[in-house]
Amino acid sequence: VGLLELLASVRSVGPDGRVDAPFLIQIEPAVLVGASLVALVTGGIASFFPARRAGQVDPMQVIRGN
Repeated sequence: VGLLELLASVRSVGPDGRVDAPFLIQIEPAVLVGASLVALVTGGIASFFPARRAGQVDPMQVIRGN
């Protein structure tokens, strides 16, 4: 059912390369790159501190439960 709805909603591409759609969205490269960088930096910072803390723990102490 979902595939049929998808095929019914697909719009054709015109001769000038534009998509014939009611809501045309323009993606600017600068915004795409900026959002990607923000996501990468945020993810890097969010994972760095827990990884650093986990790297300082002795694995045998964790296994033993001490």
